[in-house]
Amino acid sequence: MGWAASLRVIDEFTNTRKQQKESRTTTSSYKEPGRDRFGAIERKSEIMPVIQLSDEEELCEAVKNAGRKLVVLAFSSGNCGPCKLTNPRLEAMSIQMPDILFFKIDVNKADEVVEKYQIKGVPTFHFYRNGKLVYQFQGGNPDYLCRTVEELRFQM
Repeated sequence: MGWAASLRVIDEFTNTRKQQKESRTTTSSYKEPGRDRFGAIERKSEIMPVIQLSDEEELCEAVKNAGRKLVVLAFSSGNCGPCKLTNPRLEAMSIQMPDILFFKIDVNKADEVVEKYQIKGVPTFHFYRNGKLVYQFQGGNPDYLCRTVEELRFQM
């Protein structure tokens, strides 16, 4: 076999290797929608942030649609010192506890809600399950907020 024939064999071999490598890359990186590259069903993250509500209609709909899930409703204000302590904790809990729905209402932008729910100070927290108010408290103690959510989380 001459050197030209040897080069052809080597060239064919490298082209074949390239094609095999490319086919492996394309087949392994193929993703069917809703599945990972191995064909297993992907789990979607169910992280729900704290949802901002703006009026009573949204509030009633959120509580009604929650069903058996615990709903934590925070009445707060942007310029309230204690609210600035509890809001980050509320955000963290919403990530850690995807089985609970967290909502927030700015009392400065929702006068009719403040009046109807008789909010006297902020932050005020209401807890709902099955469309009914199960507990409420007023105050900016983040630790008490966490304990209360933990206590109510699995109560039916």
